[in-house]
Parts: sequence; C-alpha cells; structure tokens
Amino acid sequence: MGQLSTHLKRSCLAAGVLLSLAALPASGAPMLKVEQTDASKYPLLKAYVSVVNVAGAPFTGLTKDQFQVYELKTNEVAPKSVKSLDASGEGMAIALVLQNSGSMTPVMDDIKKAAAGFISSLGDKAQVAVIAYSGTPTVLAPMGPASQAAGVVGQMANPGQQALLFDGVAAALQQFTGAALPKARAVVVFSDGRDDGSSADPGRLVSDARSKHLPIFVVGHSELSSSGFPDGDSLQSLQQLATGTAGAFAYLQASSGQDLNRAFNQVLQFLTKEYVVQWKADDLSGDGKVHPIDVAISVGDTTLRGGGEIKMPKVKSYTLFIVLGIVLIVLIAAGVFIWWWTRPEPVPEVRCPVCSQVQMPDWDVCLFCLKVAKATLKSTKGATAGKVYPLVGKTVKIGRGQENAIKLPDPAVGSNHCGVQVDGTKFEIIDLGSKNGTFVNGKRVTRRFLRNGDILSLGQSELKFESKVVDQEIGDYTSEEA
Repeated sequence: MGQLSTHLKRSCLAAGVLLSLAALPASGAPMLKVEQTDASKYPLLKAYVSVVNVAGAPFTGLTKDQFQVYELKTNEVAPKSVKSLDASGEGMAIALVLQNSGSMTPVMDDIKKAAAGFISSLGDKAQVAVIAYSGTPTVLAPMGPASQAAGVVGQMANPGQQALLFDGVAAALQQFTGAALPKARAVVVFSDGRDDGSSADPGRLVSDARSKHLPIFVVGHSELSSSGFPDGDSLQSLQQLATGTAGAFAYLQASSGQDLNRAFNQVLQFLTKEYVVQWKADDLSGDGKVHPIDVAISVGDTTLRGGGEIKMPKVKSYTLFIVLGIVLIVLIAAGVFIWWWTRPEPVPEVRCPVCSQVQMPDWDVCLFCLKVAKATLKSTKGATAGKVYPLVGKTVKIGRGQENAIKLPDPAVGSNHCGVQVDGTKFEIIDLGSKNGTFVNGKRVTRRFLRNGDILSLGQSELKFESKVVDQEIGDYTSEEA
C-alpha cells in the first residue's frame, strides 16, 4: 500500500505539472518570468523578473534600455530603473525545507554547513524560515531575520526514518501567509525525493505555489536515491516540483555531500540576480483591481517576454488629497501661530551644583545626590520638618540665605550659619561664626565630628544626622565646644 500511495502521489504531481508546463519553456530554452509585482508605492510600480539564458543560468548584465513594460499587455512603458536584486538593496523571503530523516545521517554535517552558509549569504535584510522534515514537519525557525535562522540549522538532528516530503513543502508555503515580507520570495528544498505518505496533495502544492508566485528551487540528493531506495525514480518528484513552479533551471542535483555548497550557491545566484524593474504607471490607475502586465527584454535579435498580474491599490482622486492637504497645512499653521503667542514662559533649567544633574521644579533637594549620599540631615523641627538633605560634595553649607545647600527659613538662623565638611566617611560640623551658635546634642560647638543619631540645633530648627557608615569608620569622635 505504501508504494501504491507514493506512485499515486507522483501521478498527481505529474498531472499538475503538465498543466503548469504550458506556461514555461522547455529545458535548455531561454526564459523570462515575472515572479512578483508590487504597487504599494503607486504610481511607482515594480516587477520582479527572472531571466535565464540558454545554458540554464541567470542572464546577468542586462541594462534598463533592454527592458520594456507593457501595461494591459499593449501599452509600452519605458522603465525608470532596472537593478539586480542584490544591487537594489532589497531583501528576500526564503523558506528553506531540509530533509533530516535517518537516511540523511551520512551527509547531515554537510547539510548543516551548506544550509547555514546559504542563509548567511542572503544578507541582513533577508527573512528566512527553516522547516525540517522526516515525519511531521518541524518549523525550526519561523519566518524572521536570517541571523536567527542560521543558528538553528546547526541544532538539526535525525529524529526518524520516515520522510514526508510534500508535507514539508506544504509547511513552507504556509510561512508566506499574512506576513509583510519582501516581494522577492522563494522556497528552497533539499531532499532525496522520497515521500512515505504525506497528507498534502503534490498537485495542489504546485498550484498553490504558482498562485502565490513562489518558485520552488530544489537540490536533489541523488546519492541516496540511486542506491538506497527501491523506487529509483524518486528524484522525478523533485524535478516536477521545480519545473512546475519555476522551470527546469530550478532543479539542481547534488550527488554527494561535497556538492551541496555548489548547489546552494547556484540557487543563491538565481535569487540575487533576479531583476527589479521599476516604472511609473501610465494606463494603470489606482482602481483597486488586478491588471495584466508583460515584461520583455531585447538581446540582439532575440526578444523574451513574460506575463504577470499586478494588484493596484484603491486610490481616491488627487484633487481631494490636494484640498485636504491645503486645509491641513492651514490648520497646522494656525495652531502653531496660536501656540507661539500663548505659550508659557519656559522654566529655566536648574542643575545640581554637586552632581550637575537637571533638577525638577518641585524638588527641594537633589534626588540623585540623596540616592548616593553616605549620610543625611533630616529636619525634625522647624519650618522644614520632614525634609531630608544629602551630605555630598566637599562642604554642605547651612543657613537662612538662598546660596546655602540647606536653606532654613528660621529668623534665629544666620545667613551663613554653619557647614558640614565631608571627607570620605567623616562628617564634621563647623560653626561659621553664627550669632546664636551651633549645638550638637544640646552642647554648643565650633567644630565636631558627627555620629549617627546626633541632633543639631540651629535657632528654632533641629536636624538629625543619619549615617549609612558605622561609627568606627568615622574616626575619632572629637569636638570643640564654645
């Protein structure tokens, strides 16, 4: 039954591919294919175009003068610019499907190295998803930055012997659903072509990929298929998958692990040498409909032409936009004028003289200094009761004058009453010749080292010294009483 199911799926895939081949040239013939279109920046439009030469390699070096765009199939428009994808600076969205069944064990290290190198070569703007399949496909990395996807490839293991190729491809197609991704897109598959009963219908996969304009590039590992499995035609499934969505050029064969880097580099060349053709809409309007376009190139006496469709955005009349724009400008100008004449005077910027940090208008003390201070003075009596002052800097002056770090609105306190001298972990109160004197714990002093809990009395105000430093670190407890 397993072999019958496999053959039935291949028959379905072959039938789907036969319908697709009518739109694709035969192997060995040059071709031009419109992969994607973009009207998001209308009236500037873009088409992403693959051009393959007779040798089945990317046709490079084409110039803007060799391209023509035909809107609605008939109206010829000259492109404004034509660049290869790598030269345009745009990224790409790639879903990488890797077979990791047990049969791949001999070449697993080669797969990991080649896949990681391929992802890293896609560039910083690339979005990459990585799907590994043996039995049920596993999304190792959902669509996201290439730098994230490259790291997970090295963690890939060999979980089992079953190989569900078409389910793996179906999981890859789902990565392009509902995501704002770069317009240049593709699925890249590494496999030996064996499928042990996927639930996904291969013919529908080809149809879905073509409807989403997703070419499928395939690296077929023939070394295992030719010698390890009884169905020697397993690579035909891969060839039909590539041919049905892109063309014969999209199937590459790696007969040994050493060939993987070469095959992945060839895929990279096809992707990065895709042309980005930009032109300004002529007959196409912003009507929200899908319209046909053709892109053609002329090389000597040879002309290649490929068709596609472009979904136009729904754009309202430019007249309405112009009127609305003028009204908006007038309103903004009026608002700016009113604001200018009614704006409040700016509050002058005040900075802490110790730490130079900007102070808020409602701050009585610098909260930055308070956070790092080793000691503080807490007002316990007087007009400032409840406030905490940090002891930072070299000298903290206390008095009634505005120039003091600690301002006490107490008529019995002198303009420059006293100060605290800070020396590392030592804090010394020094009277500055005040009339009413400076008291510590009820005793009048001229100089004295402070200890945790000391009470300073200045006029009718009291301040409590609170230190984060243990008393032993302060030094000798000395005082000089008046």
